[in-house]
Amino acid sequence: MFKTIETILPLSGITQEIRLLQITDLHLIHVDERDSDEVRAMAAQQAEWFPYADEVLESFRQYLRQEKPDCVVFTGDIIGFPSQKNIEVFREFLRQECPRYLYVFGNHDRMFTLDDLNEATCCRYTEQLKFAVHGDPELQVLDMDGVSLVGVDDSDNQISESQAIMLTRLMEQNKPCLLFMHIPLYLPGFGEEVTSRWGQPLMIGVPPEVKANMLPELIPTPVTTRFVQRLRERPGAIRGVFTGHVHFFDRTDPICGDCMQYVTPMTITGEPYGVGRLIRLIPTK
Repeated sequence: MFKTIETILPLSGITQEIRLLQITDLHLIHVDERDSDEVRAMAAQQAEWFPYADEVLESFRQYLRQEKPDCVVFTGDIIGFPSQKNIEVFREFLRQECPRYLYVFGNHDRMFTLDDLNEATCCRYTEQLKFAVHGDPELQVLDMDGVSLVGVDDSDNQISESQAIMLTRLMEQNKPCLLFMHIPLYLPGFGEEVTSRWGQPLMIGVPPEVKANMLPELIPTPVTTRFVQRLRERPGAIRGVFTGHVHFFDRTDPICGDCMQYVTPMTITGEPYGVGRLIRLIPTK
């Protein structure tokens, strides 16, 4: 059966328990006659890496029907690449099983290969996946009984100027916020573990001196650096940050005070049944 990692988070301002289910890095792999031979070959390769994606999706479906969480949050790489069949499978799953959800982009949702990492391709597949997004995909806000669920698109390893402005405003409000992003924040200690596993610090806000020969796309912009520093010093209304991306890690690390970063392993880690993070928000007086 589908497994969950339980996280209990007491929050002031909510009136009843809210149950959120975070799903990340499912990497669905569906192709059909509309795809090129090259794409089909790539799918065959990915099927060797993620052999239980369809079985996990069905296990996840049964969990949703039985447990009925209040909201499902998808933190990116739900599809391994944007084939038409992958998009159709995901769209139908949302329609059938997820009356309330938040979806943020991962780095794989809008690319077939690294050559696709450009603005034109990103815009093309953002349009095809707009059915899954509530408003502006850069930053989405879903309000639930006294708490704001904030979806941040950091799939390019950066925080944009407009995102930083909106996030700063949310930090300064009275209502508690939870951030949901694909790529984790760089935090000392955890950053070194990720680098050891992947060879690169696959996080946002990584100080350049941390890793010689760091991939250029990982070098943070000044805006990203300032935002991560602000969050680590004064998170304000942000009570937690939930991410994925690095696949093999189930981590809880302090950002500042009682504000934590929760890194969730890829959903297909618990093969063949799957795993997600059950976030229980408990009201406090």
